[in-house]
Amino acid sequence: MQELAKHHEVFAVFGKKGIWDHLDTYLRRRNEIDVHRRHTLAPLLPASHNAHAFPGPVNTLRFLRRLGIPCYKVSHLNGAASVDLLKRLKPDYGIAAVDHMLLPAVIDCFPTLLNAHYGNLPQVKGRDATEWSILLHDHLNVCLHEIVERMDAGRIYLKENIAVDKGDDFEILRAKCQDAAKSLYLRFFERPEECKNLYESNEDGKNYYLMNWELKALAQKKVERR
Repeated sequence: MQELAKHHEVFAVFGKKGIWDHLDTYLRRRNEIDVHRRHTLAPLLPASHNAHAFPGPVNTLRFLRRLGIPCYKVSHLNGAASVDLLKRLKPDYGIAAVDHMLLPAVIDCFPTLLNAHYGNLPQVKGRDATEWSILLHDHLNVCLHEIVERMDAGRIYLKENIAVDKGDDFEILRAKCQDAAKSLYLRFFERPEECKNLYESNEDGKNYYLMNWELKALAQKKVERR
């Protein structure tokens, strides 16, 4: 966002999630080591992974305000106050950085609302897309696509292949995906109309959900065998 703010008028909207969103996130992550690895194991990573070192906790709101980026807070991103705010601000583009679905009323506030999907579109839609992409296809893409009402089904504007190396795990792969997502957003906003005109259809594929630990272990073995 810091790079985008150099050439575009940028603002950020923060909203608390509802209790069911928090519960869903907790249940999805309770058996994963990924969450505590981000902070407790980062210093132990080999030097080869320094380029994808895990950041410490950052207060995003304070960080953006230090950059001079206007920030707005609402009680819930899918709430009426959020919709009213977005209608007043009249954005040309939006970037969604949330881990839950946005309602159509919110999506409709943006002529183009973007998301970076850490998995192979159009084949793999939904949750745990990184793991499903490795398990099913043995490769991984980050795909910049438009958000529509159906999950991960909007037009694909850009893709970047992720190098999957022996010794990687899924937390490291997500860090690589995060780097690629930043690159894709910057590329898109350098020539948005051209990217939109050269879109790839995203109608096919299947929706995938939380991967259990046994399948995740199989996916990890595929990475280790590289």
